[in-house]
Amino acid sequence: MRTVARTMSSAGRALTAGFLFLSLAVHGQTEDLPELDLSVLEPGVQEALAAARSRFEESAAAAEDDAALATAWGRLGMNYQAHHLQGAAADCYRRAVELDPGEFRWQYYLGYLHQELGEHDEALIRYEKALKANPAYLPIRLRSGRAKLARQDFDGAAADFRSVLEKDPDNAAGLAGMGQVALRQRDFQMAIDYLEAALRSDPKADRLYYPLAMAYRQAGNTERARANLARRGDTEPLVQDPALAEMARLTRSAQMYLEQGYAASRAGRLQEAVEAFTRAVEFNPEDVTARVSLGQGLVLTGDYDAALEEFDRALELDPAHPVARYRRGTLLEEAGDDTGAAAEYAAALDADPGYTQAGIRLGDALMRLGRYGEAAQAYADTELIGNGQALIRYRQGLAHLAAGNCGQAVPVLEAAFALQGDSGEIYQALSRTYATCVSAGDPRRAEALELARALFAARPDESHAETLAMAAAAANKFPQAVEMQQKVVESSRRRNDRYAGWPTGSVLARSPRRADNRRSEAIMFQMDLQKAERFIDDRRVQEAEEICESVLAQRPDHVRALRLMAEIRLRARQLDEAERYIEAALEMDPADPKLYNQRGRLRNNRGQLADAERDFRRALELDPGFADAYNNLGHVLRRNGYTDAAEQCFRKALARDPEHSGANLNLGAAMYQQNQPEKAIRLLERGLKEEMTNVAGRYNLGLALHQVGRFDEAVYTYRQVIASGSTDPDVYSNMASALLAMGDLEGALCGFESALQLDADHGPSLAGLAGLSELSESYDKGVTILAPHLKRGTATPTMHVAYAGLLRRMGKQSRALRHLAPLAKADDLTDDERMAVMFALGDLLDDMGEYERAFVAYSKANRLRRGRYSRETREREVGRLIETFSGDKLDSMPRSGRSTEVPVFIVGMPRSGTSLVEQVLATHSRVYGAGELRDIGLLALRLGINDDNMPYPECLPGTDPQKLREYSGPYLSRLNAGRRKVLRVTDKMWQNFEHIGLIELLFPRARIIHCLRDPVDTGWSCYQQSFGTAGPPFAYDLANIGHYYCQYRRLMDHWQKVSRLQMTEVVYEDMVHDLEAESRRLVDFLELDWEEQCLRFYENPRIVRTASHAQVKRPVYESSIGRSANYASYLGPLKEALGEGGYYSD
Repeated sequence: MRTVARTMSSAGRALTAGFLFLSLAVHGQTEDLPELDLSVLEPGVQEALAAARSRFEESAAAAEDDAALATAWGRLGMNYQAHHLQGAAADCYRRAVELDPGEFRWQYYLGYLHQELGEHDEALIRYEKALKANPAYLPIRLRSGRAKLARQDFDGAAADFRSVLEKDPDNAAGLAGMGQVALRQRDFQMAIDYLEAALRSDPKADRLYYPLAMAYRQAGNTERARANLARRGDTEPLVQDPALAEMARLTRSAQMYLEQGYAASRAGRLQEAVEAFTRAVEFNPEDVTARVSLGQGLVLTGDYDAALEEFDRALELDPAHPVARYRRGTLLEEAGDDTGAAAEYAAALDADPGYTQAGIRLGDALMRLGRYGEAAQAYADTELIGNGQALIRYRQGLAHLAAGNCGQAVPVLEAAFALQGDSGEIYQALSRTYATCVSAGDPRRAEALELARALFAARPDESHAETLAMAAAAANKFPQAVEMQQKVVESSRRRNDRYAGWPTGSVLARSPRRADNRRSEAIMFQMDLQKAERFIDDRRVQEAEEICESVLAQRPDHVRALRLMAEIRLRARQLDEAERYIEAALEMDPADPKLYNQRGRLRNNRGQLADAERDFRRALELDPGFADAYNNLGHVLRRNGYTDAAEQCFRKALARDPEHSGANLNLGAAMYQQNQPEKAIRLLERGLKEEMTNVAGRYNLGLALHQVGRFDEAVYTYRQVIASGSTDPDVYSNMASALLAMGDLEGALCGFESALQLDADHGPSLAGLAGLSELSESYDKGVTILAPHLKRGTATPTMHVAYAGLLRRMGKQSRALRHLAPLAKADDLTDDERMAVMFALGDLLDDMGEYERAFVAYSKANRLRRGRYSRETREREVGRLIETFSGDKLDSMPRSGRSTEVPVFIVGMPRSGTSLVEQVLATHSRVYGAGELRDIGLLALRLGINDDNMPYPECLPGTDPQKLREYSGPYLSRLNAGRRKVLRVTDKMWQNFEHIGLIELLFPRARIIHCLRDPVDTGWSCYQQSFGTAGPPFAYDLANIGHYYCQYRRLMDHWQKVSRLQMTEVVYEDMVHDLEAESRRLVDFLELDWEEQCLRFYENPRIVRTASHAQVKRPVYESSIGRSANYASYLGPLKEALGEGGYYSD
């Protein structure tokens, strides 16, 4: 709540101290109403507070009881506090508290106000009263913890933060609070664990990098400390605080809108930033900062004319405003008016002599104007630190060279070299300067040759070959100069560049002075254009364009310069201008494949797909190894519907250039569409290394991560897409679905609601909200959400499925069936939509005893999502685990040394009773049920990425014990976070049965509970269960389910033989027949005292997010035993596969 939390201005403090009072009669009493002199405030604030005052008078006059009158006072106080009139706000809150002591908000707001003023003792008194009125409101606990932390009450602060984490284990603010407590108590490792956990939960909370850096520094890890310190920012962990959010919405001030604009701009939401800055200007037209900020926002959105108007208006208000002058200069520079730009930069420096960027820009503008001596002086006057200072001295040296002042250039470049001797550009410039500027007898001529040789040895590319040729010629080493020059020419020919007029070796040998002059010109062109290419790659387009235009001014037929200008125009979507450059270059060189590739891209952008395809094929005829042309051809073929041919093109591109970002992204998208998410992830991650800003590729990565169940990574990726400015409601909805899978119900709710703000009829989000209602058993609420859309006929298939699910939970199966059945015949459903419909129909028919029809529905659903399950691969994977973790090998492997008994892993097949076991145990007061955590599986993946290229699990025997301890720390912190009274935490990720060997290395005193259920019942339950898009690949085919079950039992039999972990089995059928005996046995296995409440597990309010969420909310029922018998005649493939492993017999 930075909007509310700003420090009061001096004017605000004066107003607070000096408010007057009027009299207002209410209910026969005389109430003192604060009356403020608002004339010194912004016009918008005056208007907002006058309106609030008017509303208060109306509400107070109409109030029928004390509670209503308290609300009127409280709302008025909120308006005052929102605009930083704390004294008036405090008076209003006190009156509200007197009238209605049981309303927590007024106590809370008053406590928050005191805390903002540094009055922590008074704040804590108010927070305590607010908690008595509303103990479930977590933000009060968070702010109470912060107040206690400020008072050095570390134990009290920790208690508050733990209380938050008990209810919300991933609460970033709570984790950060615990990290701050640990840091103050000098438990640096614990501080690191908590702060890193907070950053995982809220990666944007970059303010936490500072305490994290301090913790690493105190722990002796200075490298990590420096790295984290470099990432520090101003963003606090997000606190979902509806009460303060309500207050923030009352704020009406230019500063508030400025802050909103800054936040939107940092997140890449540029249009939203412009709107906020515009509102700031509307509220205070004379606010220079608001106008400059609006101008900067307009520049970023490309509206240069409007931006220039704002800078002009700002300068009318403050003619010496340095930022306005500087920004106006950049616009003039963009328009090609270097003279005007230089004047503006000089004016900015007059106002602020330390304005570094203005100094650099001034020097650059003067260079372009040919005023080299002035440019050198501008660079000389600019002060930077470290490598930045080296760069300025480098530019200053080039300016002296351009002015013909070799004597001044040499010492300046030597100073740059002394500051940053590892810079290739400075190294190269100094070598060339020594070769051309110092006299023939100067020993630095020889040094130039040594420098050039070192450069070429480090990186034998064209540019460094040219430098070596120059230095060799200057030292009269003509054979070596000829050799280097020939390397450049040969390399250029291989790249199809044409440099007319380049001298041959024989000419160079015959006429060294004339050849040196011609060579110098060609080398300078080559060096400049290489720099332009780097600028284009770095998105420094203006600088690249200046270089190309400079070359073309001297050589209008220079093919490479024409091609680079075409590239600049292509990227700017200026297609007509790009076409002119391409056609001009093709006249010079009709056999350049890069030009045909460029023209193909241009025609693709125009929608001329047939012409684009011809150009890409022509480029490949000229250069069969041209990876980019293969990628672009694949893109066009995909647009024309030839997906198989397109995929082959992407593969050919990668065969020629495995790191080609576009081909990796395109093939990754194809793999995702073919339901191969693991392959998609590898390709998309590789592509995004180079194209970090590719929003479509990042979104595809999020979808693929989501599909394989890596939900936390998916959420992080979706947030990156949102931060880039995406307003696609699908992104928000998918993020909400991933958050829901992680158990973050509040985050899921916010995500769905955010999507609906973008599209009020967004089907997946409405269905998601209905699903949340189902999880919380608020079925009527879910129906209410969906009903209007169903009535209007705007409901999507996912909404119809959600509606049918709610009716089913309400016992209205027949009505649900009538509602959903027509949808099964629709022709326009996607595979995912049809799969959801068929699974829902199967469940309804199963409830109604229509088993034959139910099986048909389930079969159709599973055929639509058949996974890529390989029996041979699965047998090989299990064999590798058994071989790696054989008895002797497991005993000799390193351990983490951790002695904790907190982790309890509940493993087994899906649908084998793991949810029931966890729910029973989680009802115990000393046990926390964490649900399905994916950490162990992800940790196995991380261990498989190592310097020795040893895959998991083969990498484990040589793993450093300290590495195991380091890797296990975050997981243990996650289990322990905020749970001081808890002795055991369960992780019921069923697939952890694969990693029992790894678990033993990480947590030698952990416990394993192995859940078993009748194999046929287990297999059938998997088959009839809709796992969504992230289901296990074996679960869609009965025979594959049977095969997977046999391999799972094979591996579990091995663990029971070799593992030293404490392990017990629980049979689902035994649990159902004798709940108390089995529950007591499990509690005893955890070495805890028995608690009767474990038998009433169905009363536990915790949300269960697995497929069994409805079953564990009611007492055990025997009808779940033998359910597969209803489908006995259809289960032949399952029984046959189980029989092959010895787990079924007639």
